[in-house]
Amino acid sequence: MTKVIDIWVPDNQFPLFDGKPLTFTECAYQILLNYSGQEPMHYQKITEKAMDLGMLVTKSLDPPNTLHSAVWGEVNRDRERGEIPRFDMEGGYVGLTQWYNIDLQSRIYNHNQNIRLALYNQLFQMSFSQFECMITELLGKMGVEHIESSQVKSREKVNMRGTLVVGDVVRLRMAMQVMRRPRGHAVSLQELQKIRSQIRALDNALIVTTSQFSDEAKREAYSERKKPIALMDGKQLSCLLMEHEMGVERSDMYLFSLSQGKEKQLSSPKSVQRLKKSQMRHLKAS
Repeated sequence: MTKVIDIWVPDNQFPLFDGKPLTFTECAYQILLNYSGQEPMHYQKITEKAMDLGMLVTKSLDPPNTLHSAVWGEVNRDRERGEIPRFDMEGGYVGLTQWYNIDLQSRIYNHNQNIRLALYNQLFQMSFSQFECMITELLGKMGVEHIESSQVKSREKVNMRGTLVVGDVVRLRMAMQVMRRPRGHAVSLQELQKIRSQIRALDNALIVTTSQFSDEAKREAYSERKKPIALMDGKQLSCLLMEHEMGVERSDMYLFSLSQGKEKQLSSPKSVQRLKKSQMRHLKAS
């Protein structure tokens, strides 16, 4: 599957992230950080500013809505994982949560990170067969169907095959390798190249590890000259487990704030607003 990058950023405008062009969300972040005066901007204005600066080159027929969807998707994904979204969205306007006093949010975020770490540690306390079943269930929740597995020589490694179904329309053949190894034992370039050599030409590939990937392995996986390989490290794995409520329980809480401004707002139906930026996700280990 060809990866299309819609945004490029000139060297004299903004720094690249890990040597890659900015995504729609990174573009929105940089515009808000540098050109908003710490005031929310409408997503259409953000898009216009990005295009005026020459940051945005896209084949999208509707760039503003594409940017809006990307930012909204990130906000929802962060909330589902118990993290503080960096964007605050309200009625088409986008701001940055770093502008606000987020002491309470930070405390909840730190709590959730402790839960994530505890959940990560539990991955090594279960048997490998239990670990394999957990990964199979997680992949199923992510949309992978008809999963088959075959354990390789190492008992801490398993090969899987399945079909990733997107919206019951797109079906992609998947070849997956899952490795359970301690943190610090990163997947090397040589290991990734060996896995690549075993992938069938028509398959899409995913490598899952409880550890990390070396920088060389990442560059190999995302090389534009080769078919990309998706990578999931230990942090991403534990975040996805939390997102799909595997091993944790979710509690919803709402933080209310008085409206700011003139006294007449006291009679307004919106005198007390439930702010999306204050909707927090509180997770606890199950």
